[in-house]
Amino acid sequence: MIKKPILASIWGSDMPIDETEGWKNLSNIINQFSKEFDLEKVFIKSDFRELLNIRKLNEEILAINDNWWHGLQHGISIISHGVIYAYKKQIGNILIASSHSTRDLEERGVEVIPCGSSPIIDNYFKFSNCKVIHDGFDFTRQEKIGKIVDYVNTNDKKVYIKVCWESISGKNCSSCVKCCKSMLGILAEKQDPNLFGFEFDESILDEVYEKVSNPENYGVYWDINKGNYWKHIFERFQEDPEYWKEKKEFKMDF
Repeated sequence: MIKKPILASIWGSDMPIDETEGWKNLSNIINQFSKEFDLEKVFIKSDFRELLNIRKLNEEILAINDNWWHGLQHGISIISHGVIYAYKKQIGNILIASSHSTRDLEERGVEVIPCGSSPIIDNYFKFSNCKVIHDGFDFTRQEKIGKIVDYVNTNDKKVYIKVCWESISGKNCSSCVKCCKSMLGILAEKQDPNLFGFEFDESILDEVYEKVSNPENYGVYWDINKGNYWKHIFERFQEDPEYWKEKKEFKMDF
């Protein structure tokens, strides 16, 4: 059964509500995506992140070794913004994309990864005639990228994958850790990241090598040993070493 979801985007989540130019760019990307896939969309404007003293809250929850937004707020907050619209339109399901996967649990040897969005939270959020589905938890981030690339290749579609939370331009910066993971993930699937909303060339590989080799200088999110998805990306490259050996423009030495 083909699902036809309504795309819900919150201006005020990753994009501050005073960034009108950035939101214009991002909403244009969403508009193009909805037309490409013939999907309805809804834009929600909210100052929910500005109502709280985030710095103070971060100080109060240091014991959980996380910040307020990631560790506690983001899942329930994002879901809650869809409640009124779902009730008004009599929608039976709200889907929120998973952050982690069953494989992540297995590799870390834990039953739960601390996160403000999780199956043990989201799937128990119910209201009126609607339930929430923590969607895609059975797939790793790299497997999700593979599915997107396969779909684009098979159906001749254009997809702008907006992942960046560093840039306020509404577009991907193509240099932060999340953009780099996404670009290499797409490349590992033998596709061109430039076709998915990034500005990529082989020099970015040198930057990534430098940072993942020296995470103490660049931050924990560049550390391959901290469960930050780099391992799955590199494993995907290593599945076809002969293919990458022939790609002389790319130095694949991991």
